[in-house]
Formats: sequence, C-alpha cells, structure tokens
Amino acid sequence: EIIILKEEKEKEKTFKEEKEKEIEVLKEEKEKETVLREEREQQITILKGEKEKETSLREERENQITILKGEKEKETALKDEREKEIIILKEEKEKEIVLKEEKEKEIT
Repeated sequence: EIIILKEEKEKEKTFKEEKEKEIEVLKEEKEKETVLREEREQQITILKGEKEKETSLREERENQITILKGEKEKETALKDEREKEIIILKEEKEKEIVLKEEKEKEIT
C-alpha cells in the first residue's frame, strides 16, 4: 500500500510538473503574442504617420500648383493688356500720321 501511495504521489508530482510546464509555455506564448501585437501596432502607427506626411506633401504640391496657375493666369492677363495697349498706341500713332498727312495736303 505504501508503494502504491508513493507511486500515486510520484504520478501527482509528475502531473503537477507537466501542468506547470504547460502553464509556463502558455505564458511564454502569450508574451510573444503581446510583443508581436505591440510591434504591429507600432508599425501601423509609423505607416499612419508616413501616410499623413504623404498626404500633407501632396496637398502642399497641389497648393503650389494652384498658386502657379494663378500666377500664370495673371501673367497672361497682363500680357493681353499690354498687347491691347500696344494696339491702341499704334492706332493712335496711325491716326496722328494720317492727320499730319492731311494737314500737309491742306497746306500744299
């Protein structure tokens, strides 16, 4: 009977040790999962930051393009105005020449 009790006690001890090992393995796996989850969260945070930077840069480029388009339109408008002024000045000069020629004809 003592031998049987010793064997049972030994079995219980072995069973308890195996359970403790299983618990330890489960704890280690849980820690690994936690570390992996935290790493993924950090990567996601980094990617979000990069995405925000890209969005910001794209918006900045779009703003610059809009500004440049506006400047180009202003330049075009100024150029058109100058061309109109030149045409007006040429017409006035031609009128002056015609008037001058008419006066010379009247004189002669």
